[in-house]
Amino acid sequence: MAENPLSRSTIFEYDGIGPIVKLLTSENEDVREASSLAIANLTNAMIQNCVEVSDRNGIGPLIELLHDSKEGAQANAASALTNLATDEILRTETLGKGVVGALIAPMQSSNTNVQSKALLALASFVSDSEAKAQFRGLGGLPPLLKLLQSNNDEVRRAASWAVVVCANDPVIATELCKIGGLEVLQDIQQSTTKQNSFSDSALERLLDNALPAKYALTGQLSATDVIGDGFYDAGKIRAGSRFLSLEELSKGEVNQKRPILLVNFAPSTSLPASPVPASSDLDVKQDSKIQVSGRSSRALLKGAKRESKKEREERELRERLEAERLEEQQALLAQQPPTFEPPTDSKLEEYLNDVVLNIAPLPTTQEQVIQLAQFVSDKMGGSIERGQLSSFSYELPVSQLKYDLQSNVVPIGKITTGIHYHRALLFKALADRIGVACTLTRGDYNRAWNVVMLVDDHSMMGVAPRFPPKAYVVDLIHEPGILMRTDSSDAVNYQSI
Repeated sequence: MAENPLSRSTIFEYDGIGPIVKLLTSENEDVREASSLAIANLTNAMIQNCVEVSDRNGIGPLIELLHDSKEGAQANAASALTNLATDEILRTETLGKGVVGALIAPMQSSNTNVQSKALLALASFVSDSEAKAQFRGLGGLPPLLKLLQSNNDEVRRAASWAVVVCANDPVIATELCKIGGLEVLQDIQQSTTKQNSFSDSALERLLDNALPAKYALTGQLSATDVIGDGFYDAGKIRAGSRFLSLEELSKGEVNQKRPILLVNFAPSTSLPASPVPASSDLDVKQDSKIQVSGRSSRALLKGAKRESKKEREERELRERLEAERLEEQQALLAQQPPTFEPPTDSKLEEYLNDVVLNIAPLPTTQEQVIQLAQFVSDKMGGSIERGQLSSFSYELPVSQLKYDLQSNVVPIGKITTGIHYHRALLFKALADRIGVACTLTRGDYNRAWNVVMLVDDHSMMGVAPRFPPKAYVVDLIHEPGILMRTDSSDAVNYQSI
């Protein structure tokens, strides 16, 4: 009956939701399952019913049902909570009651229906950074990755969608790569039976927010891929290979392989792994959320009736259980180990200051590109004549840096003799900081290059710029600052041996 929109409205008008909410806490498990199904149907695409459930203190019982002994009740509760999340005020209120941590348990259920419903609910609630941080801090990523490997199509699609939402956070994207998410999504993409549009989107979103992995796997960063602090070039990896985190690479024994190039403009700062609000702050947030929700509901509905003694006792019990659940989650968040801090690079910070002061103010993008190319070349050992690249000694100084640092990870600013792949990375990192759009492409045999899009700008001579813009490869080696059309023989020679 509640599946019909007209019936849903009629039940609301005759105050039928309140009695059903009370049944969510029934001692009879069949009653709990049936009432949760009714709430899930009543709140489907019906915002006034969602608000009514909140006003009747139904959010807490729904969260408690995520741990119910009946799998049907768990699935129904997850569906109802997903419906509530369509309203931002209700979503915020539900987050304050610890729904993110509570969803991890049904994700680990053996029932595929419960798993898929919990995943869809998760995707509805972790749209903001604080919820994402809580999910990661409470250990939700490993269960999510496990469900991504499910043999059930519906579960796998729901898990892929949850990854699309979660991986929008670079920290979570990096963590997913660290625990094997990149390899799992690649395997799914290459499978003829498991691949779907959701998994494709999940892989794309993961790579877009884990740029070190994207560059290692694809060898390409677009102009919109902005290099941030903590980016590192780990070299090319094969599809399906495990991508190592910067922390793992830093702890590895010093070897004879090419160094891991690190970009880190920021000084050393200790950041908490995820927010752990004080209980007093949490109470204030919850009170404010409840008040906001109450205001919105009163604008839609009749005034609430005065609660009886029994109702007050039930409410106090729910609040006590909710407080205990939140305290458990806070304790788990507080136990997280400190986050890894990459090595600082004071020299790179100096480079950025020089570029911002002297190159960023130049009037045209072309002038900025030319001057930046010359700047990068000067910092990396100057120009190298054609045919003399093989005699340019760069390996020994870099090896000495690795030995001095006792690490395979070398900050890019410490390198003073670099070739194509060193210079192209430094150019891209600095260009992104001053708003000069450019790509970064890895070639064979230590080749790498940058492409910029420029218009023929003669505005200083009173001539309007000519569109569309044209693509140019930037010379950082032989004649620093020279711009070569991408379809020219000079550009082809620059990109290959």
